[in-house]
Parts: sequence; structure tokens; C-alpha cells
Amino acid sequence: MITLKNKWLASYYVPKAKARARLFCLPYAGSGATLYRKWQSIFKEDIDVCPIQLPGRENRLSEKQYTDVKNLAFEIYKQISDLFDKPYFIFGHSMGGVITYELARIIEEHGEIMPKWIYMSASSVFSANRGSKPVHTLDDKELRYYLKKYITDIPEADNEIYQKIFFPLIRNDYQLIENYYHCHEKQLSCGIHTFASISDKVFNTQLIEKMSFFTKDFQIKYIEGDHLFITSKYDQVCNLIEEEILKACKVNDYRLNIDSID
Repeated sequence: MITLKNKWLASYYVPKAKARARLFCLPYAGSGATLYRKWQSIFKEDIDVCPIQLPGRENRLSEKQYTDVKNLAFEIYKQISDLFDKPYFIFGHSMGGVITYELARIIEEHGEIMPKWIYMSASSVFSANRGSKPVHTLDDKELRYYLKKYITDIPEADNEIYQKIFFPLIRNDYQLIENYYHCHEKQLSCGIHTFASISDKVFNTQLIEKMSFFTKDFQIKYIEGDHLFITSKYDQVCNLIEEEILKACKVNDYRLNIDSID
């Protein structure tokens, strides 16, 4: 049963009563659950979009952020595991993709029903291009330059108010990722479906393709844009995800009908 008071779900989240599947969504560094607000209206009633709100941002701004991916993923697991009562999928962009991967590992370790596949968008557990210094150690001028060169052209990055509010959040999120290392050799029992852009200066396509080592069901779809194509091409990404999930639901319905005949 969904608990609407769960602070780990977006404050605006309203469950879809007729949903046949759930899509949990994790944000990229420096962003929050608001990133996925439009997704709730884009997806049909069959898919319940569940944006996960991480500490230290938006309505959880006063809460301490995590500095360890695995600890964060374990806490997310504890908070949403009661929502695995119907077919579900997990989506994460950039930092969110790394968290998604570790979350899937934890779900499997605890013997829970696994998602059929997870989505890792512009993301990989293998090292990304972050320049010569750790991003979380950059001063304001260096961080502003990095964001514009590698991530996307953010006009707001020149604004002192923006820097005061978001730069600490961004630094902490990068510390989270820069402290992360994967130590898994065993493949996941679920698939890994990815989105990538050949123009991405952070996670190039080679790094994303290497995620095929961790699953027997690996797919990659290419989207135009910079590292944050999730904001400029979100409708395209949503359409591709929706098509896949609805197809999976129809296949499951078919199998249920066959089983009932037997």
C-alpha cells in the first residue's frame, strides 16, 4: 500500500489507481523530484510514475545529504520495498543511474521480486570524465566552468543566488559519486536498458556500453543532446519507456491467461 506521507516520494505524487506497473525515478546531481513532475501527465494511466525525493533538496532541503551511494540505495530500498506489489521498473539519469544500479543490487541481495529491467540514462558505474580535479573540490569559478563545459550551458550558473543555493548540493552529489566504486562481478538477474548521447561529455557511449557486462539483457538507445538530454528530450525518452513497459505488461497478461488455461 502506498503511504503518501512517505517523504522519500515527491510531495506532489498522486498514485494512479488503475496502474499496472510502477516506474520509480531518481534524479541527476543537483536536481530533485521536480525533474519528473511532467512525467506523471505524459505517461498513461497504466504506468504509475513514482519520483523519489532524495535528502538535501526541495522540500527536504534542510536534511543532511548522503555521501555513500550504497548507504543511500539501501535506505531507498527500505522506504519503497512495500511498493513492489506490482510490476515495477527503476529509472535514473547520470548520478540517479548509478544509484539505480546499486538499488537493484540491494533488492536482489534481499530476495525481493526484481524489476524486469532498470533504466540507466547517461550513466555508468565506470569512471566518467570529470576533468583534472574532483568536481566536489572545485571553487565556484571552477565549478561554473565545469558545468558549462561538460554538463550543459546553464545561464543560471553565473547567478550568485543560484550558486549559493545549488553549488553546495551539486558538490555533495559529486562527492557521492566520486567516492563510489563498484565491486560486483555477478550479473544482475534483471535487464539494464540504457539511454546515451554521442555528444555526452561526461559518460561517453563506450562507458555506457560496458554496462552490458552486468546483465544478459542489455539495450542501448541513442538520444540527441548534451549530458542533460533528459530535460530537452524528455518526451522522446518517456515515449520509448512507455512503449517498452506497456509491451511488457501485455506479455505478462498473455502468460497469465495461458497459465489459467493450464
